[in-house]
Amino acid sequence: IFGLPGATFEEACTQLKAAFPDVRYVADTHRHSVSATHNDLSATLWNGRDCLHTPTFTINPIVDRIGGGDAFVAGLLYGLQTFSDDTRALTFGV
Repeated sequence: IFGLPGATFEEACTQLKAAFPDVRYVADTHRHSVSATHNDLSATLWNGRDCLHTPTFTINPIVDRIGGGDAFVAGLLYGLQTFSDDTRALTFGV
């Protein structure tokens, strides 16, 4: 229902907010797997006003691949509670 074909991430977030007014943040991670031991990671956060993006972080070599879900969300939640800057919180999550 959200993010109809051709919709941008920000448009999908706006649709989500309209359906669920209490939503404060929507986050998405981006992983580019160059190889099993080389990944590029970044993320996007919509804070109800702006879409924020992290730089791309290159991890090479990967010793033990960390998940892009649980680990990212734990870091993002910590960052949102600790830092007054959403971009800093998002970067901490990545």
